Amino acid sequence: GFTVSVFKAGLNFPTGIAFRGDKRNFEVYVLESGHGLPSTCNEQSQFGSGDFDPNNPFTPDVLVFDANGKLLRKLGKPSATGGFQPAGPAVDIAFERGLQGGRLFATDSNQATHAQGQNNSSRIVTVDPDSGVVKPFITGLPTGDHPTEQLAFKDNWIYWSQGSTTNSGVVGRDNGGGAN
Repeated sequence: GFTVSVFKAGLNFPTGIAFRGDKRNFEVYVLESGHGLPSTCNEQSQFGSGDFDPNNPFTPDVLVFDANGKLLRKLGKPSATGGFQPAGPAVDIAFERGLQGGRLFATDSNQATHAQGQNNSSRIVTVDPDSGVVKPFITGLPTGDHPTEQLAFKDNWIYWSQGSTTNSGVVGRDNGGGAN
């Protein structure tokens, strides 16, 4: 009894989706990650005028669509005065009260691969669903190979997943009797 169809094509690395409204009248909020991992092909600082170019496809943003897939507005694009962190990735987005809206939360970071070693750039932010103003909510969360990621809400509490700082195993020290 279900059919699958494309709602919107041509998105740039969407990683999160949230809805506000009801089944007759709703908006779709799509979080585009930017890129997260640098390479010569997608380094955000090398596109256009760089990190704060409003048309840079390699920096995070939120695209808001109506129920028919018409773009209504773009939110949170990095700028010299605010927005998401330009190096990304931005991973998840959610309204605190689901379809009823409330505050719109998102996770972002400046991935450790853009810095020397581990950093504490992951954060949870609020995004004004109309103006796009991004405000830090929780900052200084660890970032390594995996930043702050998924969001969930229950009973006025916010929950999030916090990735590990490395994919690499940690080798124990050998005391002469084998690894610890």
